[in-house]
Amino acid sequence: MIRIKINSLIIIFIIIFINTSTADEIFLKEKSLIDWERGHIVSKGKARIIFNDAGKPVDNVTGKAKSLNKAREAAYLSAMEAAIINMAEAVQSLRIDPNNRFIDIMMNDTSVQKSISDKLNNFIMCKEYPSGFDSAICEAKLDFGTIIASLPYDFPSNDFPARAEIPISTPYSGLIIDCRGLEVKPMLFPAIYSDTGLEIYGRNYIDSSFAVKGGMASYCYTENQALTDRRAGEHPYLSVAMKSLNSCPVLLGKDVRRIFSSQITINNLKKCRVILIIDK
Repeated sequence: MIRIKINSLIIIFIIIFINTSTADEIFLKEKSLIDWERGHIVSKGKARIIFNDAGKPVDNVTGKAKSLNKAREAAYLSAMEAAIINMAEAVQSLRIDPNNRFIDIMMNDTSVQKSISDKLNNFIMCKEYPSGFDSAICEAKLDFGTIIASLPYDFPSNDFPARAEIPISTPYSGLIIDCRGLEVKPMLFPAIYSDTGLEIYGRNYIDSSFAVKGGMASYCYTENQALTDRRAGEHPYLSVAMKSLNSCPVLLGKDVRRIFSSQITINNLKKCRVILIIDK
């Protein structure tokens, strides 16, 4: 596996100007995959050596003959370029928070565009390998933590909202919310709301060092997956979202009171020990 770096203007152009309406269709074709369970994006590109009528490998632009080794090198580069394009398509449509996708942030400010692009280019990892005699495949990978670190967001680490009428204190190692059956969408910076519409968990409350390592929350599809997730710990609080708001879960007041009954639980929330069970 090698680390690649491409021209910043190239990836900016790809992210901003590629047709947004085709992005979801491309994911279905498995050219790229946003993996919310593992916290990364993986994309693939494939290229094939072109042969002339005499069976000699040729340049795919000029048509001039070249050695097999040179042709394979060119195929690797073409596969890498295809993987980067597919990666850019995935990054473009990535949901950042309840109000923004990645493309929305990139469109607003040219200085932000260059800053984000520079950081992403430095940390896209590529693995290249042959596919039969005449083809090459490149697999590119980009972690959510790298994307989060590249964004022009502040993390003020505010205190969580104070709660009146706190019940007997019960410490929990993490928070699991079952969101199945609701319109809850995975995103890098999810929010959690109370039934009064108050945001009780979000980017402004967490320790950014934990978000950069693994995101603000884990996403999974079953209760068993949630309970075995490292964020859950030994004694997580398991709740069920009553509805969704801005594509994020809403909790009943009784759940909110129990969650905020212990400073230990609050400290674990700051460490992003949150797991959301969503529909597959």
